[in-house]
Amino acid sequence: MAHLLPRLDDLTVDQIKDTIDEYNHQLFHLERSQNELKVYLDEDPDDRDLKTAYEENIDVIERRKDMIAVMIKYLEENDPFFEKSMATANLNSSLPTTTVGSVTASVQSLTVDDQDQEEKEDEDDRGMYV
Repeated sequence: MAHLLPRLDDLTVDQIKDTIDEYNHQLFHLERSQNELKVYLDEDPDDRDLKTAYEENIDVIERRKDMIAVMIKYLEENDPFFEKSMATANLNSSLPTTTVGSVTASVQSLTVDDQDQEEKEDEDDRGMYV
């Protein structure tokens, strides 16, 4: 499944839920890696590679959480059987994030038109794991 969020109207409810599950799984591992990177950064705060990885992961985590929030909002509006609590497991971490209420991206405008930008974001969304 693509790392960028496709138009939600083009997906089935199950595909959206699967994408939320996939992103939550990625968040679990990214946040675990962040905790490990933080330990190493505390020991060596001048390590540029560790600092870069940590900072890049913060951005990736925030984007993933934003995407999950948009998908949750979409499901709340379009699936009467959707249970929000099942999809928000990793949205409540101590790392910087946005909340569902502050998502400004339009559900219909989440496709990327520029192929080069899409490929770069896809690379960036992988994050760094320890």
